[in-house]
Amino acid sequence: MLKITRFASILAVFGLTVALSACTNEGKSENAPLANPKACVKTITPAASAEVPEVKPAENAPVPAVTAGTKFGEEPAIAPGEGNAPNDFIRNILISGTGTEVSSGADVVVNYKGQKWNGEVFDSSWGRGSTASFNLHNVVDGWRWGLAGTHVGDRVELVIPPKLGYRELTPDEQALKAAGQQVPGKHELAGETLVFVVDVVFSPPVLAETQLAAYTQVLSKSMPTGAKLPDGLKIYCQPGEEPQPAYVENSKVPSQPRTVWTMEGQGRTIEAGDQIGYVIVYGSWGDAPKSTWTNGSSVSWAQAEDVQAVGKKVGSRAVLVGPPNESAPRGVVQIVDIVDAMSLSDKGAVPAQ
Repeated sequence: MLKITRFASILAVFGLTVALSACTNEGKSENAPLANPKACVKTITPAASAEVPEVKPAENAPVPAVTAGTKFGEEPAIAPGEGNAPNDFIRNILISGTGTEVSSGADVVVNYKGQKWNGEVFDSSWGRGSTASFNLHNVVDGWRWGLAGTHVGDRVELVIPPKLGYRELTPDEQALKAAGQQVPGKHELAGETLVFVVDVVFSPPVLAETQLAAYTQVLSKSMPTGAKLPDGLKIYCQPGEEPQPAYVENSKVPSQPRTVWTMEGQGRTIEAGDQIGYVIVYGSWGDAPKSTWTNGSSVSWAQAEDVQAVGKKVGSRAVLVGPPNESAPRGVVQIVDIVDAMSLSDKGAVPAQ
């Protein structure tokens, strides 16, 4: 099975798993913040430029034929490869889409089927009944460089040699695998040439400064819900500005995970199946936070169900806190502002506000 990382749920950026609490009008905290904020940031920094591909696939070279399920969205049947597996990395565009171009570090939603060169199928999102979501930094090199430069709506066939898949085997390791034994320390697909057919269902657009400015305008229209923040936590800056957490001296993170929707957006209602765009300020309780507003990560994307945002509105804010873990040793704090939502039927071509 191809080990791909699905979109990280906002609720699990630091391993935090919570059930969203209802917004309640509990009044304002009387705690005084520990420190005054720095100047409030009013813009989202564009994402860093796409990386130059490290490996370029050969285009339109011979590949195993798709013998059935030839339309986008249909599960394909892929013939076994003929003869010895090639050493080349190959990409063929079987169907050309017109949506967003996929960058080398993009979040993507795909359907895919994978098999060995001999035709043995080892994984299929169609077989599982759902699309797969992941970031191209978190997959094998053949997937990353094979999908970079494609477009939403493309159907792509990839032939990935071992060096760009799950790595090559030494002669001794090959003999061990041929004898039906697991090679210690190696993936079960190590040494295999892999064949994939991939439908690119969604990838977010590359956002220019004008679109990012429009997002801050969306956030600026958000209204407070009246929900109370956890004791000891204060958030500075106005809607449409990067939120700045501050903490009461000697305060402690709540012992139980908690999520509070503190701002209600005025954008469209988020529906099941939507991809949501968000910016996040995150860190450990009491420490200086990190922020995708300013660190070059820009807007991230996730499925609405993964972040329990179905029924919320674009422009809403969730504040998440939770007990310490490895990534946040003093306790988890996350401030998530939802800036956009897209239906997969839009194929990622146009942001929906």
